[in-house]
Amino acid sequence: MRTYLATLSRAHDLLEQLLEATIIETGLSASELLVMQVAFEAEEPSIGVILRSTCLRPTTLSSLLRRLQRQGYIRLVSGSRDGRSRLVEVTLPGQQATRIAWSLHLELERSLGESGERDHDLEILLSVFSLLAPPAIDPADGLPIATA
Repeated sequence: MRTYLATLSRAHDLLEQLLEATIIETGLSASELLVMQVAFEAEEPSIGVILRSTCLRPTTLSSLLRRLQRQGYIRLVSGSRDGRSRLVEVTLPGQQATRIAWSLHLELERSLGESGERDHDLEILLSVFSLLAPPAIDPADGLPIATA
């Protein structure tokens, strides 16, 4: 029996395997690339921002961050607001690996079909994500932002 969730899960697994085989030379896994991309692009890449952006489990993110630190791709630094928050700083080798892996990722996506079809599929996936995503957290108070 075909179901939406089972089909989406199988497609995710296959795409992740394909991506990992494509970016293996960069030393990044697909999940590590996701974390690196958020850390690279976010204005203040705190652990909370990365958690919300990636929807990873906290324990999974901690493990990924430790591996990225050991590889020399990131450093954890004190946040600007207070000494307690930690920001993820992408190092020069991390920036280079992320740029290469992201370029390979985009090339892989282009090979998956016509641009218009991919854009349509992406819109569907984004609508599913917006329905299922946890509420946003207001960084000022750490409480979920009420949305109408």
